[in-house]
Parts: sequence; C-alpha cells; structure tokens
Amino acid sequence: MKFSTLAALGASVIGASALGSFGTRLGRDAYKNIGNILIYAVLVIVGFGPFVLTYFAASRLASWTPLEGAEFLFKFALKWVALLLIGAGLLYGVAFLVWIFAYDGNPHTFYQPQSQQAILKITHPLVMFPFFIGTIVGVSRRKKQQAAYAAMLFNQNFLDSHGFQELGGGKVTHIDGNGNRLRMINQGKGIIEFISLDGRHAFITIGPDGHFMSYAGPDA
Repeated sequence: MKFSTLAALGASVIGASALGSFGTRLGRDAYKNIGNILIYAVLVIVGFGPFVLTYFAASRLASWTPLEGAEFLFKFALKWVALLLIGAGLLYGVAFLVWIFAYDGNPHTFYQPQSQQAILKITHPLVMFPFFIGTIVGVSRRKKQQAAYAAMLFNQNFLDSHGFQELGGGKVTHIDGNGNRLRMINQGKGIIEFISLDGRHAFITIGPDGHFMSYAGPDA
C-alpha cells in the first residue's frame, strides 16, 4: 500500500527510525529508504563501510516488515541477505589485507595454515559483533515499526475519508475534500498546519499514538 506524506507525518511521532522499514517520505524532503542499496555502496567505500553494511543488513533482517509471501522473499529477504554476505565478505577481505601488510606485503604467508587460522580467529569476532548488535537493534524496533505501520494505515484511511489529495511541493501541497487548495506550513508533535490561498488556516490534530484525530478546514 502506498502512503502519503501526511500519513507518515502523523506516524512519525512514534519515531522516525520505525518508518525506515516502509520507505516513507517525510515533509518536503524525501525520507531516504534505509534499504537504498546506493547508500550502502557508498558506505562500503569509506573506512567502516563493511562494519556498517553488516550492522544495517542484520538489523533490517531482524526487524518487522509488512511484506508477505513473494514480496517478502524478493523485495526484502534476498536483498538483505545478499548485503549481509557482502558485508561479511568485505570484513574477511580487510582482514586478509591487514595480514598481508603485517607480513611486509608478502601474500604467500596467507597460504600457511597457521596464518589462515589466525585470520579466522581475528575476523570471526569482527563479523559477529556488528551482526549481533544489528540483530538486537532490529528486534528491539519491531513493536515501534508495527505501531508506525498501523498509524500510517489509519492516517491514510482518515485522509481518504476526508478527500485529501497530495500534490507535492510548491504553493499548493494538498487539496481537501471541499476543494480547498492548501499549503502545509508547519508540522509539530501534535498538529499539522496548513494555509489556504486566501490566508485561512486549517489543522489536522495528531494523537500520542500517531493517529490523526480530527481535521478542521479553513471553512470551519
């Protein structure tokens, strides 16, 4: 199901990190999907890329997702398992390079049994540390992710029932069910504020659970 920016804005009171699972967009700037492979490709290039990649892949695999069946397999599981394996492989590769430099650049030492055993003893903890931390973080976010998804479902139904249309940026960002052309000007913890083209204000109030509670249009 596709969610509008407004639906996600309400659910954001639960925690923006919980929304990363659903690739939502918040405010005027796109809220980048934490699963964007290009981001992780950049992270791999920088110093702690392999650690970061392993951590994020593990955290996403352990987190909750609304996807089911074939979508879960192809859009979620396979992608994150592949990224996890890439991160682990890069960590082993880094350990190999470090071992070569430790032996004055002589790669032949790698093929000695004692060298390979030493590399594995060093690298296993390096791989398992970000994996376990990521898994713990992913599991800890499950309840918030489920709550955020439930809030977005509720909010989207609320917006649909009030005839809201989302237009994007510019002078008019939304149109309500009465045809009022609105621009979102403020989003606080418990309210989203709009202004119409003739200067009248409209509001959506948000409950502590991230659910939209009421809409007061410019005609109210």
